[in-house]
Amino acid sequence: ARRVLFAAKPGQPFTAALRGRVVGAFGTGLTLDVAQASSWPGGVRVPRINRRVDLHMPPETAVFNPLGALITGARLDALRPGQPAVAWTRRARATLQAQLGEPFSMATEKIVLS
Repeated sequence: ARRVLFAAKPGQPFTAALRGRVVGAFGTGLTLDVAQASSWPGGVRVPRINRRVDLHMPPETAVFNPLGALITGARLDALRPGQPAVAWTRRARATLQAQLGEPFSMATEKIVLS
């Protein structure tokens, strides 16, 4: 059995912050080695997740560098393997697939690199 990444009522709107390290970025996808997740509403934090999650990264995803500046242009080039990052998901209705971190079941809204 796998642990859920976050707690949310099925069908209710949520957003999550997935904290971890970049594994890779490709096309419209991002693989993140997630260490911790938080979700809203509620602000519940789930520590010690330690698993890879594939996220859909639409072209309008905002990517911020460690100083907080918006990175324009080649965003995928800014995502280097091993780099610490927080991926904020788009607001969506909670599904079991998203809670389990099924591949591409969540889309990114913004990514903050550290």
